[in-house]
Amino acid sequence: MVAYRSFGSQRAPVAMREAYLRPGPDDPLAAAAARTRSGWAIAEQLFPGRVYDHTCACPLFEKSHPESAEVWLGEFGDTVVCMVPSNVEDRRSNRHVGADRPVRAELVDDERATLIHVDRVTGVERFVEIGPGATRGAVRGSARGEPLPFEQPFLDGPDDEVFPRFAYLREAKSWLFAISLPPRPVPPAATVVRGYLLGPVDGPLPLADGRPVVELPPPDELADLLAGAELLDERDGRHVAGGGDWFQLHRVDADRALLVGFDVEDTETFFGAAVRWFGASDETDLLAAVPGWWTDLVRTRHPGAFSTEAGFDPINVVCGWDGRRWTKAIGAPDPGLLHLFLYPDEEA
Repeated sequence: MVAYRSFGSQRAPVAMREAYLRPGPDDPLAAAAARTRSGWAIAEQLFPGRVYDHTCACPLFEKSHPESAEVWLGEFGDTVVCMVPSNVEDRRSNRHVGADRPVRAELVDDERATLIHVDRVTGVERFVEIGPGATRGAVRGSARGEPLPFEQPFLDGPDDEVFPRFAYLREAKSWLFAISLPPRPVPPAATVVRGYLLGPVDGPLPLADGRPVVELPPPDELADLLAGAELLDERDGRHVAGGGDWFQLHRVDADRALLVGFDVEDTETFFGAAVRWFGASDETDLLAAVPGWWTDLVRTRHPGAFSTEAGFDPINVVCGWDGRRWTKAIGAPDPGLLHLFLYPDEEA
């Protein structure tokens, strides 16, 4: 997997110049990425001027949903993977990006969903388009190439029967992007991708004081949701998941709150003592360009994040409420994982 650096909220071309075009001699993975194109560079070509931040790299596409202004991308040698789980306004500007790669897998979930899978090494080429209200016959008639192994149950049935679009897209995510690691032509390295957050079309990027704005309910509502989440257990003021993820909401006053936590799926954001503990090569300073009260609260309430002694307690999620909206620390993962625990029954 290409170890992408933490770019924060710099515009894509600036970030590319700083981290990819001049990689350090001790960073062979970044050097390898520089010889091709970074995932951020691909995102910038697909959505010019709209890439403003990233989420952590992971294979769990259920973190995204159709209303998310997010595109998932990965580039691994000769493999490009792309998934756009977003609404119609996020339709790609350039549909040819990555088309020259021997292995290419794409899934665009919008009004007219499309699936493209090309593996020139094994000779697999498949294109499927599912229009609104499409029937099984219409999908079979418009598709090109031999069906992929997961598709046959969806293609079977009368021509006039409505095509099971949602179930098909869910299974396509699993097969194409290795959520459950089934055998298929896509190389194992292509199972981990990074999410890139997008600004609205012809609109200002959603930043506040240089930090990305994130979608979370107001503190009062968030506190109730955390307390009632069946997948989270409350321990010493924290809301803890079985896999080790945890979140803690700190209420300062009527206009200020801070959400701090640890997303175990994020393997790229290392802060404070976690850099030494995990042997990371780079630190993401979660307290850079944040209000002073964020810094004071993190240091006083989470001292274990700064020491590798017995009380070591890493954090990588830091989001603040200013009375109107939530923003996150620059370079930190988007708290999208929290939605899985707060709204477990929502369709991915």
